[in-house]
Amino acid sequence: MDEGLRSELSKQGVFTVKFQDLYNWGRRRSVWPLQFGLACCAIAMIATTLSRYDLARFGPLLENHPIFPERANITLAHIVDRGHITIRTWERGAGLTKACGSAACATAVAAARLKRTNRTVTISLPGGDLAIEWRESDDHVLMTGTADFEYEGRFDPALFASVA
Repeated sequence: MDEGLRSELSKQGVFTVKFQDLYNWGRRRSVWPLQFGLACCAIAMIATTLSRYDLARFGPLLENHPIFPERANITLAHIVDRGHITIRTWERGAGLTKACGSAACATAVAAARLKRTNRTVTISLPGGDLAIEWRESDDHVLMTGTADFEYEGRFDPALFASVA
């Protein structure tokens, strides 16, 4: 980055850093790239409220970064206590989401592996709470939560004519 621009941004209270430096810092501290289900999840365990982080701004930058060749879900997690985690997720191809089950499960397992939480936790998301249990007996991850009707619509059959 041009030093003049960096200096001007600094005067406005904007911190700039190379992404690779940020990634390396995070790996040493709290960022955990995980493969869970079909999506690669990058989880940042943070020690403050999630509202301080503009996931809508940096989510798409991280989703499409070259270190994630198939793109990634980006999740911020705040461990409230040993039985409760709050998360927000930028889902690849969709953006900010109300809920993301794979991110909730991956976060629960990552936090338990780090010994920061129990193997059974409540994950709070903007769309509601999920109960996640990482069973010790077989290493299966179980997710329990509500499901709400979101949308009803119809497709024009002509959309499928070429594949019929």
